[in-house]
Amino acid sequence: MVRGLFQHQKNVLVEGMTDYLYLHSLNLHCRTLGRQSLPDDIYITPCGGTKNVGYIASLFLGQEVRPIVLLDGDDAGRARRDSLMKELYEGNEKAVLMLGDVLGQEECEIEDIIGEKTILAVLSEFVGKTVSLNPDDRNRGSLVDQIKRVAKRDNVELPEGWKPEVARRIVVSWSTDESTEISEDILDRAEMLFKQLMRRFEDIVL
Repeated sequence: MVRGLFQHQKNVLVEGMTDYLYLHSLNLHCRTLGRQSLPDDIYITPCGGTKNVGYIASLFLGQEVRPIVLLDGDDAGRARRDSLMKELYEGNEKAVLMLGDVLGQEECEIEDIIGEKTILAVLSEFVGKTVSLNPDDRNRGSLVDQIKRVAKRDNVELPEGWKPEVARRIVVSWSTDESTEISEDILDRAEMLFKQLMRRFEDIVL
């Protein structure tokens, strides 16, 4: 956060460490592959939860830096968007980007960029029990919502902090295991997000 405040005029605020891990890693991979990515002068900053987004954004605005805020397509994200629009970001609506608008899904979180196959494989290894979705599960909100529903139904304990731990394992595997490939679907979704962010930086006045 300190680097973003004092060294970067262009910043993307994300809700938490899970978002940061996935986006930072995917940005590096997209850049290596010649896909759309964020340049070095755009810095990604995790806020430690949706509730802190407004506080962190106000710190940046106090340094005359207006970050773009990326929010999940869920109730918490929509509530935070509405709050920002009424106060800190009034008249700067383009500086708030909803992930649902990128993916075309009303209910979604950063895990929906990564997808069921990758997330469930790592999650199953982490909890020591196979976690799988049926067709009906897939119609129930975001991938995280679906996982929570299945875990409750199948008596699978999801430890506190399971999302950032799964993210950590996935990005470490992407970076260190030569046999692990990032699917084209994941890269396509990440590229869509990076394109949207770049358009927002072109449209807003920092």
